[in-house]
Amino acid sequence: MKTLFAKILGKYTGGQLGLSKTKLTAIVYVIVQAVPIISGAWGHPIEIPPLVFRFLEAAGIWSLRDGIKS
Repeated sequence: MKTLFAKILGKYTGGQLGLSKTKLTAIVYVIVQAVPIISGAWGHPIEIPPLVFRFLEAAGIWSLRDGIKS
């Protein structure tokens, strides 16, 4: 199971996962997208403000641009 997460998230090097900002932003974005759906199914809908999505989009673009520069 650990190797599956390592393949999804990044390179596993001696106790640390090499995570990138882009991958972390994408994972957080998917979780934030799932919260309204799951909470609605449980009967307590939670609405995420559009500002959160704009922030995550900006963070994704920033991290991708940062990766292109290096």
